[in-house]
This record gives sequence, C-alpha cells and structure tokens, in this order.
Amino acid sequence: LLTWMPRVKTDANGQAIVRFPMNGSLTRFRVVAVAHAGVDKFGMGEASIVTQQDVSVLTALGQVARQGDLLTVQNTVRNSTKSAMQGTLSGKVRFTHADGRVTSVDLPARSLNLGPQGSELVTMGDVAIPDSAVKADYLLEYKDSSGKVVDRVALVQDVKPAIWPRTWMAQLNQIGDKNTLVSVELPSEARKDQGGVRVSLMPSLAS
Repeated sequence: LLTWMPRVKTDANGQAIVRFPMNGSLTRFRVVAVAHAGVDKFGMGEASIVTQQDVSVLTALGQVARQGDLLTVQNTVRNSTKSAMQGTLSGKVRFTHADGRVTSVDLPARSLNLGPQGSELVTMGDVAIPDSAVKADYLLEYKDSSGKVVDRVALVQDVKPAIWPRTWMAQLNQIGDKNTLVSVELPSEARKDQGGVRVSLMPSLAS
C-alpha cells in the first residue's frame, strides 16, 4: 500500500485532486476510489497508472561480493522516449573497511548516444574488492547533455571474507600457582590480517 487517504472532499462536480509520491522508474500503480454521499449512495472506481523515466539505468551488480573479488561493472542504459538521447554515465564506489576506514574509487565516465527507445550495455571497467572491506556502496548517475541528472542508482553490496577463520588448535589447561606456557605458531599459509588467539578463563569446568 503506497498511500491511504480516508477522507477526500470533492467539489461541486464531484471531482477531487489528490497528490501522492510515485517512483520515477518503470512502475505500475493501481488507484482505487470509494465514494459515498448520505447514507444510501455508494460507488467505487479504479484505474492503473504507469510511470517511467525518459532514461533508466539498470545495473547487473550483485548484492554480495567477497574480499579479493574482481568485478566487472556493467549497466544497461535504456531510452524510453521516441527521440535520440545523448548523455554521460558516471559512478563511484565507496568501500568501508573492517577498521572503520573509508576509501573510494571513481569509475570511468562513459558518453552515450542512445537511439529512440533504444538501450546500450555499458561496461565501466573492473573493480577490485579490497581484502579488508566489509561493505561497498555504489552510486551511478546518468546526466543528459545539459548536465541534469536524469537517473541515479544506489546499491549497497555486502562484502564477505573469502577465507573464513577456523580453529586449528584448542587446548585445556589447569592454572595453578606457577606460570602456564602454551606455544602457538602462525600457520605458514595463514593470512596475517585474520585470525588470532582467544583465551578464556573459568573457575571450574562446571561454570
């Protein structure tokens, strides 16, 4: 349900103007109106509304990626008008890292000449997902020849570790008055930025 207006007053001709937000991209809406007058007059009417932008950007990017992935950024730009359109598609990727840092990469802009009711598959290069990234935010913008933003696409990509940490050794020790020494060593094939040693202390095994 997009919007609900329980009380709309009509004019002397039984007409009313209502305003509600609609998506700019290709979307179909169903509008239903229920009217009544007095205690014994009722009526209902409905209609369908289709909205679409002059130019739409559809991205092929997924919502999940892995650290270390190399992704090719491809987008389809569609012209829904009966006239040729000229414009530019640009983009930016912002990475959030595990330590809180934020870095960004600008995607190379592409100039487009779209025919009437035509579309074009646009490749904007490859994006390397950093090994420490946990999230990637993509922002794509299509601007017409006058520089006006016609369509904007924002996508949040969840970045998962390519290699999940796993337990290589577990040891149970009884701590007494003397020092307890446990020898640990980083496996030769382990990544230095992941994993670690976890120590837990408890008064008894029954705790």
